[in-house]
Parts: sequence; C-alpha cells; structure tokens
Amino acid sequence: ASLLNDAFSLAKSGHISYDIPFSMTKYMSKEKNLVPWETVFDTLIEIKDLLRYTETYPLFQEYIQDLVRVHYSDLGWDDSGSHAVKLNRYNILSLACGSGLH
Repeated sequence: ASLLNDAFSLAKSGHISYDIPFSMTKYMSKEKNLVPWETVFDTLIEIKDLLRYTETYPLFQEYIQDLVRVHYSDLGWDDSGSHAVKLNRYNILSLACGSGLH
C-alpha cells in the first residue's frame, strides 16, 4: 500500500508518469486486503473527479470496472463479515457503482 501511495504521489507531483502507478494497480483485481484498497480508493476517486468532463473519463470508468468486477461479485451486498471486510465492501461497491458497473 505504501508503494502505491508513493507512486501516485510521485505521479501527482510530476516526477514520474501515471503509467507507473496505474500499472502497479493491475494486481488489485486479485487483492483482498483492505489497506491497499483504502489507498487506491482515495486516489481513484480523486482522479475520477479530475477526469469527469474529459474524453478520457469513459476509459477511466472501464479501468475501474475491470479492477473491481471480481470483488463486486464476490463481496456482494450482504453486510456481513469482519469490520475490514465491511469497509472493503464499501470501497468496492462505491467504486463499482460510481463507475457504472451493473
């Protein structure tokens, strides 16, 4: 999670290309731990807001959908599990619904 946070911070400051942190997030479709998702959630929401009225926005929505699709199906809508699972469900469902995943 710290590496993801650092990579996105470096990209935001212009020190590296956003290609690097985005390529690092590809594994998130398999990640079940809350901590990396907390890091990525905040960053993706921020970037989504910046891209909202651009031509890139639909592609970014698809990217988010690809990241969360498996988790969206696995976690479902039932408010069960540990506190960490519930928090992660909130993050995943928020990203899924906010990106138009059905």
